[in-house]
Amino acid sequence: FVHQLSPITITIPGIIIKKIKRIPLIMWVTDLWPESVKDGANLKSNFLPNMLLPIVKYIYKNCSEILVSSRSFIDSVAEKTNNKTITYMPQWSEEIFTKNNKRNFIYEPMEKIEGFKILFAGNIGVAQDFDSIINAMNKIKHYNIHLVVLGEGRAKKDALKKVKEYNLANSISFLGSFPLETMPYFFSKSDALLISLKKSSIFSRTIPGKTQPYMSSGKPILTNADGEVSQIINEAECGFTANSGDYKTLSENMVKLSKLSQAELEIMMKNSKKYYKQNFNREDILNSLEQRFIKLFTK
Repeated sequence: FVHQLSPITITIPGIIIKKIKRIPLIMWVTDLWPESVKDGANLKSNFLPNMLLPIVKYIYKNCSEILVSSRSFIDSVAEKTNNKTITYMPQWSEEIFTKNNKRNFIYEPMEKIEGFKILFAGNIGVAQDFDSIINAMNKIKHYNIHLVVLGEGRAKKDALKKVKEYNLANSISFLGSFPLETMPYFFSKSDALLISLKKSSIFSRTIPGKTQPYMSSGKPILTNADGEVSQIINEAECGFTANSGDYKTLSENMVKLSKLSQAELEIMMKNSKKYYKQNFNREDILNSLEQRFIKLFTK
């Protein structure tokens, strides 16, 4: 079993073991190649992706079964291989988010933030399209809405410059990075959680890893993202969605969410947890995976 993150070449040792031991190989695709190479690195040319494509096809060809972490990955993988079983197997949330264990952690700067708090947690990179997030906040700077950002990344420096340029210091707080075990605290102190991805074919097919922890925490969710993840939030009826780069709609959704009654917010919160339990439950997913192992090994 190979959990395929990036690069896809991490699957090659699994192929070698498969051939030596003559056993099945299951690959769980959580990052599409070579598409992510081009979009993730902002490449203008297809030269490098085209060089990688034969390697990707070779790897897929040598898998007994392929699992994908997003429904939208299926067509892309199918185009690169023949006669392979391709099955949707989503990621899940860590138990720290689902068990609701109370921890003795308080962060004073978070406690002092007032207003309707929207939290973004994770990498601050080009892929997260912070320009659109900051543009959205700039449009609603006079509302009692505050964006809290947890994390680090190469786009943070430029984001901080833009915050200063737009005079948004009272509307946006970059608090830095914190251990995973503190995230339930920050989620609990927030009124809504934000997912953002730049406009890109590969990102529109991706379900960001934060999606499941967000949903299992039972908070309303806002998106600035095309495709799969916004579709999930709409299916779950647990928040408001905007297309990638559409900061005007994102800003409108922020205001609209902040004006909902507590009863309306609680409906979204319940919907979020319900969808998580029905679609991303850890035990159900692992039981299904175990059955796949047994089926392959008893052929």
